[in-house]
Amino acid sequence: MSKEAKVGYKKNIGTILLLSFAGSIIYGLPYFRSYYYDTYQAMYHLTNTQMGLLGSAYGVLGVFSYIIGGVLADKIKAKKLLIFSMIATGLGGLLHLFVNNFYALVVIYGLWGVTSLLTFWPALMKIVRIQATEEEQSRAYGTFEGGRGNSDFWNFSEKGNADSRN
Repeated sequence: MSKEAKVGYKKNIGTILLLSFAGSIIYGLPYFRSYYYDTYQAMYHLTNTQMGLLGSAYGVLGVFSYIIGGVLADKIKAKKLLIFSMIATGLGGLLHLFVNNFYALVVIYGLWGVTSLLTFWPALMKIVRIQATEEEQSRAYGTFEGGRGNSDFWNFSEKGNADSRN
C-alpha cells in the first residue's frame, strides 16, 4: 500500500504554516547578535570590528551557499536537507552557549551560513512549492511568507518586551 501525497493548497496549509515557522525560527540564531548587539558584544567581549566579522563569516559563506544550494536541493531529498539543517543549526546554537572565543564564534557563524543558506533555504522553497498545485503557487508562497512575518512579529515583540523589562 503506497502512501499518496496530499495535493493542493487547502490540504497542505498546516504544513505550509509549519514550514513558515521553521523558516522564521532558523534565522534567529545567526541574527541574534544584531537583535541584542550591545548585550552580545559585552557578553563575548567583542569589538565592533569583530561583530562585523561574525556577520561577514555568515555572509561570505552564505553567498557561496546560495550559488550551489539549488543544485544541492535537486540532488538530495529536500526533507533530509531540511532536517539536517534544523539539527545542525540547533547544534551550532548549543555550541554557541559554551564558546567564548572569537575564532570559535567565526566558525559557528560560518556553519550557520552553510546550514541556513546552503542546505535549508533551497530545500524549504522546494518543499513549499510542492505543497500546492501549479495554479495555487502564489497562495502557497503568500501564506508561507505571511506565516514567517507573523512568527517574526511575535519573536520581535518578545524581544521588545524583554528589553523594556530591563
